[in-house]
Amino acid sequence: SVYIYLIYYFFNEGYDFIQNFELYLGIYNLANLFEIEAFIILFWTHFLSINLFCAAWIVRDSQKYLISKYLNIIPIIFTYFIGPVGIVVYWIIRIFFAKKISLLD
Repeated sequence: SVYIYLIYYFFNEGYDFIQNFELYLGIYNLANLFEIEAFIILFWTHFLSINLFCAAWIVRDSQKYLISKYLNIIPIIFTYFIGPVGIVVYWIIRIFFAKKISLLD
């Protein structure tokens, strides 16, 4: 809801969302995009929501396989700060507890 509100707010303020597609033209265009405060707020909200979603999945999946919540502290912290690294760390832990490798669960 925060993400939708921010998009609505910046749209009403006259923010040009079309310029966001310029980031695909090169690294300098991406750097220029990060100079805009509105884009940084949208990016941070997007980044935070994805990391929190992944951490919630780790918690639910660990409860399914009865993995200790103390063992999950490291992957959850890594997921919050480094995203994919935390998921890989959890996946390695999960292999030992679930005794199977599956990306479809």
